[in-house]
Amino acid sequence: MKRGLIRFFRALIQVLKGKQLIKDEAKFKVVCLGAAFIHLIFCFLMHSVHADILYYYNICIVFLYIFMGTYLNSKEKYGLLMAMIYLEIEAHSALASFLLGFDCGFMLYTVALIPAAFYLSGIFSKKNRHTSINIAVILSMFVVMCYLVVSILTPKDAFYDLSRYGSFRVTMRYINIFIAFFLQISFSLVFALEAEYMSQFLAKENVKLSEEAGHDPLTGLWNRRSLTNAVNEAIGQMERIEVFSVVMMDIDDFKKVNDTYGHDTGDTVLVRLAEIIRDEVRAGDYSCRWGGEEFLLFAHGPRTEVQFVAERILDRLRNTEFRDSKDNIFKVTLTAGVAEYRYGAQLRNVIEAADKRLYYGKTHGKDRVVTST
Repeated sequence: MKRGLIRFFRALIQVLKGKQLIKDEAKFKVVCLGAAFIHLIFCFLMHSVHADILYYYNICIVFLYIFMGTYLNSKEKYGLLMAMIYLEIEAHSALASFLLGFDCGFMLYTVALIPAAFYLSGIFSKKNRHTSINIAVILSMFVVMCYLVVSILTPKDAFYDLSRYGSFRVTMRYINIFIAFFLQISFSLVFALEAEYMSQFLAKENVKLSEEAGHDPLTGLWNRRSLTNAVNEAIGQMERIEVFSVVMMDIDDFKKVNDTYGHDTGDTVLVRLAEIIRDEVRAGDYSCRWGGEEFLLFAHGPRTEVQFVAERILDRLRNTEFRDSKDNIFKVTLTAGVAEYRYGAQLRNVIEAADKRLYYGKTHGKDRVVTST
């Protein structure tokens, strides 16, 4: 019992902070048990004024709500639950109004059923939001119709004479006003908290999707499009004195690696190279998987300076041992071409220059960094 209460209050705190949604089962359990508690209060009130019909009615309804909140709720009969809740509340409000008088205010708390309709209807029509709105509108119209019919048909002289019980009628009216406002505030608050949660959730998902769309799924580096956009933005903010260098890198004989050791092992090589690149790049540098086994680095500094960064990457890769599924050990090498970018140049031309130097390195021994041809 104690642990259950602790879990409940922890979950409640998370909900109030907008960090957690209320589970569907918990929603209806709270509604049913809360309704049972309210009807239990009505039992004592009706007994105190000898309104026997309402007294016995409320006793039966207390057990009905307990059954609904436990058995039907556990079976996820949410549509049936909602229909029964609405019918019972309207039936009790109408019956109490006819027997005790409309001015006791029993119809007031039925107004809270309108925001409840929009909040709860989505539970059993999640696949079609339009359907849930239609259900909420129908339930709301049902509430309005019941309110108008009861207000018109309720006789002026109530079935039970409450005049001998002093201010009971006024007390009952204020109790029902309090219930009506409490329910209105409760459903509105929960709806606002869930809306806040969904807003934060969607914001996080958008960031996640943006990151996933901008990154290569295998290596985790930026993809070609993201790097180009980032570099163009950086170039737009460059001062004339700034110098960048582009490094185009390509794994030597990568097709042979895939054919000999398998594509899964080839993916391992790509992932490891990406890790090395991430370790070696400096703050403000950009790197991406350009395509296949090609990687591109856009780094601050002249090509003679950036050459050392590229050489460290090559050195670490050539000294890395790889193992395939059959425990065969092998090593791979990398060739790189470096071209310098100065303010006013075309980025496309600089990348082409780096690519030409990469090709030169491929045809003149591989496993090297080429800064000029």
